[in-house]
Amino acid sequence: MRSLGLTRPGRPLHGLPEDFALLAEDIPDEPEDTEAGKDLPQEVMRLLCEHLPHLANQSRNGPEHQVATELLIDTGRRPQEICRLPLDCLVKDSDGNHELIYNNDKANRKGRRLPISKATAGVVIRQQERVRAAFPHTPPAELVLLPTILANPHGRKPIGSGWLSQCHREWVHSLPDILVPTQVELDGQLVTRNLPFDKSKIFPYAYQHTYCQRHADAGVQPDVLRDLMDHRRLDTTQAYYNPRELHQTGEKPQVARSRRESEGVQRHYELAT
Repeated sequence: MRSLGLTRPGRPLHGLPEDFALLAEDIPDEPEDTEAGKDLPQEVMRLLCEHLPHLANQSRNGPEHQVATELLIDTGRRPQEICRLPLDCLVKDSDGNHELIYNNDKANRKGRRLPISKATAGVVIRQQERVRAAFPHTPPAELVLLPTILANPHGRKPIGSGWLSQCHREWVHSLPDILVPTQVELDGQLVTRNLPFDKSKIFPYAYQHTYCQRHADAGVQPDVLRDLMDHRRLDTTQAYYNPRELHQTGEKPQVARSRRESEGVQRHYELAT
């Protein structure tokens, strides 16, 4: 504001004290998108995971789109955060547990750490090996984890989130119908029938909501879940899940434990896988 001259005499902010500052944490969080809280049922997630290998064969970018989708499902990050991961995005904490390093560009928070399971770390490690083999002459610090095949001879250009969404949409619509228990009215009474799930509700951002709901169902405390989602405000996180004890199918998700150090405080994180 000052650099634009708005505090000069006659301008809108004339008289603003010199010690006034507006910081990023002073700005309220905006809704992530219009589909907050729309998690995917377990029947849908089960079929998607079973058909993930088909995505690599169908995708025009080979394994990168399969890896990106697996990471979206496992980590609950935004599509652009996954697409822009550098090659060196995997570290271990003091206890030897894996963490994913990513940038929360929406909130302008860089170098965020997310605890991940060994299986998810394995996905990253195998992709790192593929990228190094494909671009042996590019310094690792300049490589991206998910390089595009378009005009990218040195492996520095990542796949785009728009292209990822398009390939994901084509893959989802190629899958067989996914039947889920649905309540319908029959002769004036509500009954449960297995009906095809609306595939238009299966999009990359839905995995973020599903990640949040999965951990809430597993009993992760709201403040810990807020940290996992990298939200500043608890009410932002609470808009992403329904406070129910069990998921739609009544099954408890598998839970793996991980630990990380956050702002000097050692805390336990339960990762629902």
